[in-house]
Amino acid sequence: MWGQIHLADATGDAVVVGAGEGGELAFSRKGRGDGFLVSTNFNLASHGRDERRGLCSRYDRAVQMLEGIGSEEDLGIEYCAEILDAVHAEGRSVNTLYSNIYDLKNGDIYVYYSHQFEEVVKLGVGQLVDSGADPAPIADLFSDETVERAAEEYESYLKSPMVTYSAIIAAGILVLLCLVMVRRRRSASD
Repeated sequence: MWGQIHLADATGDAVVVGAGEGGELAFSRKGRGDGFLVSTNFNLASHGRDERRGLCSRYDRAVQMLEGIGSEEDLGIEYCAEILDAVHAEGRSVNTLYSNIYDLKNGDIYVYYSHQFEEVVKLGVGQLVDSGADPAPIADLFSDETVERAAEEYESYLKSPMVTYSAIIAAGILVLLCLVMVRRRRSASD
């Protein structure tokens, strides 16, 4: 079970809730005095805090960037966006669909579409709740230019040859060559 739920509050407390090794409910809390809790594409509950480095380059990069913060004033929306940009995934089979920054003290959410960090949409949670707005696709929040740029980029990945297919073909050829060599040796020894 890989699903995880991320919870945090305006005091800075944070926890990632997921499944433990035996499928039980597990809580990966931000430690006392820790300034951040990072979660990427692996189950935090399956790995202790000291075992997490090296499991995911995106995790390692985020931790490195967060550790480099000198003071709270250095950690603004812009720097958070830089971190998200540095760790986004892009490619044919894995692509970051959107990125969020939550300002829990002010009740604001900053949303970036795909990995297009040139445009940000700021949503006030209180205003959204008060408005009673119906849910809408995230793409509808952004300019046509941002959505089109993301679509064109994704299309370019789909048109590029997939490394996986090339590797499978190369492995198949290698196996075929090995079989031919084995057959020749058997024929020569008979």
